[in-house]
Amino acid sequence: MNTTLENNDVEKRVYRKAIEDAQKKLNALLKSLPKDTASDLVELFQQYANTDDENLQSEIIETVEEIFMPETMLVELREEFDLSHEDAYIRNKLTTYRLSVGKVIKDCREKLGMNQVELAEKAGISQSHVCRLETGVHVPTSVTIEKIANALGTSPSQIDPGFPEDQ
Repeated sequence: MNTTLENNDVEKRVYRKAIEDAQKKLNALLKSLPKDTASDLVELFQQYANTDDENLQSEIIETVEEIFMPETMLVELREEFDLSHEDAYIRNKLTTYRLSVGKVIKDCREKLGMNQVELAEKAGISQSHVCRLETGVHVPTSVTIEKIANALGTSPSQIDPGFPEDQ
């Protein structure tokens, strides 16, 4: 019985140490963020707190994850886990998709004479998110595609040809 209590104490110490390490890493990451990115995070957290829309909450979480795990960290993870040829093929297809959708968004926006700030305001997303979408850094969710399509006065399938027509 005494061994169980000792094991619990060890587990608690290990858990506390893991939490402390995670907090230190998060603190270092937050300190390293550019001010505009930190402002974007504040805006995203406020949007999350002020909505009950699960799709929007999910999109916000994905955006926050993308901010905290930039492409450079993903490259390190790929190297660490040595992605297979099939994984690399899928990653390349996804990159092509992101760049294609981003180009369509930018072309439509420019055709309407809008800047990124105007599109962001009309779509209800941040300008930095519009920028990341247009440059192919982020994969837009279906909710974001719908918002941008509405803001551009087009259908979601014009932005993403794979988007279901009935949504």
